[in-house]
Amino acid sequence: MNGLTFVSVSLGILTTAAAVASPSRPDSWMPFTDKRIVSASGSHYAIIKAAGAFSPGPFSLHERRKGVPPIEPGDRKEADEADRVLAKGTLPQLPMDAMVSEKPLGIVLFDKYASVGYGKTLTFLDGQGKPRWAVDLKALFGGPPKGSTHTTSSLWWSSNWGIDDGRSSAWVVTNAHEFREVSLRDGSISTPDLTAIVRWCCVGETERRTDTLNALLATHPKIPPVHGPRLAEVADRKSEALGLRLRAAIGAHRCGVHANSWLQLFHKALRSEDAELKGFAGTHLLEFEPEEGLRVLREALHNSGEFLHHRAFVVTFIGGREDWYANAMRGLGERGEQLLRDIVADENADMTARVNAEAIRSILGAKDLPEAALEICRFGTESFANKTLNILIDREPEGLEAALIDLLRKSSGDDGRLALYFREHPTRDAISALEAAITRVPESKRVRKNTDWRWMQEALEACKK
Repeated sequence: MNGLTFVSVSLGILTTAAAVASPSRPDSWMPFTDKRIVSASGSHYAIIKAAGAFSPGPFSLHERRKGVPPIEPGDRKEADEADRVLAKGTLPQLPMDAMVSEKPLGIVLFDKYASVGYGKTLTFLDGQGKPRWAVDLKALFGGPPKGSTHTTSSLWWSSNWGIDDGRSSAWVVTNAHEFREVSLRDGSISTPDLTAIVRWCCVGETERRTDTLNALLATHPKIPPVHGPRLAEVADRKSEALGLRLRAAIGAHRCGVHANSWLQLFHKALRSEDAELKGFAGTHLLEFEPEEGLRVLREALHNSGEFLHHRAFVVTFIGGREDWYANAMRGLGERGEQLLRDIVADENADMTARVNAEAIRSILGAKDLPEAALEICRFGTESFANKTLNILIDREPEGLEAALIDLLRKSSGDDGRLALYFREHPTRDAISALEAAITRVPESKRVRKNTDWRWMQEALEACKK
């Protein structure tokens, strides 16, 4: 038990906002609500409150009285009057999140509510309620960490954080999976070693451990064998959440530990209605068990597999993971290459899967100009046609110019992108195709502010010179 009464909500905000926020995106905040935060053992807890909607208010630290059960996390926001009050004071800032540490005893405040990234990142109030130290992003990372995104109020930089009573420390991890550890005793900052990170994957609240495992797997394609037994223990523990066990199994596998029983974790996840869990399992199944991964993907592609509820699985399986997926396919040799060609050529497959499969082929070094990819350019929607055209143009296969001229002459899903190509690579051979494309543009759209129309005019001028 981690002991937090509100960690899931606050970390959910962090994770979601970090994923979707963009520069200058407007946001809004609900007024801060009072919290009761419980230590891991339930022997101590803190009450934190606001003074108004967004101003820091009072806090108090309490010790559970003897002879009664440890306090449990819950919705209650007040102290038990029979418990001992250890400290009182005023918060230095409203925290985005908080935890009560036991070694040493105190309250750890994380970031600033309604202004994430712009206050103190970590603050430690000791057992007497006195501020012992505080650090900001400049001290931790030298400034805004890589992977940070902005909204009107905040800098969303973190995917996870926690405390470790065993090491008397607090730790944070950025959106780009960079870790820092801070000593609770003196505020000294260090970069934790892999032993510490694996420890945080194995001990604590499920959500924190899952997020920490995500960071570990994203940054360590190979993990030293010494960590295998600990990760395997989590993977084998039936009381743990499926997503946590699955990630631990992948981590253990990267340590060289492999249990056939873990394949059932993948199968169970692939049957899940949880799209994220299903996609994660499918993506990593190729790594864990290549033959099974190929079989499942082929079945999913044709909507015939026992693990498939809908074809959108294929999108989750491949979409947005081209680099990692390419590495997995590279190890499968010709079998992987053939599967990718099959996906691109399958007119009944999901279009996102087809386009991403062609992108993976480029990462793997393909130099050909497949007719199936040209068909996507010709008949796909603008977004699919645009991505596929960019893939082929970057690849520069033999016969590209003639193929693009033919596409433009017959009409493609993105004539504007083709016009831009010939504006940058003019040839008189493209003149008639550009003229044909121009005639297809409705009169109402033949204006300079129409980018496609402008590119066609500029390309035609360039080809006629």
